[in-house]
Amino acid sequence: MMFSIPNSRQTTFIHGPTVYEKLISENHILYQINKLIDFSFVNIACSDFYSLDKGRPVKNTPEMMIRSAIVQYLNDYSDKQMEQSARYDIITKWFLGLSIEDKS
Repeated sequence: MMFSIPNSRQTTFIHGPTVYEKLISENHILYQINKLIDFSFVNIACSDFYSLDKGRPVKNTPEMMIRSAIVQYLNDYSDKQMEQSARYDIITKWFLGLSIEDKS
């Protein structure tokens, strides 16, 4: 007796921003904030506080820190809860500008 292989679609892992497009609702408050506010001004406003030729390069930009503060405030997170959200929560990772495989 011969067994047939069931017809199934192979699962593929989606990298990059497209995974966020499929998972994040346009109704979410963080999506709405991101749509309405361009936070890039924060990096420009804080540029005098960072040296281009001294110390380590900036990894957590002022913009990312402001975005993190917004998430923390809206959800009433402790610092530890915020770090966990940045590590495991899809919407938080997206709002902070982290790729899905990045750690917080």
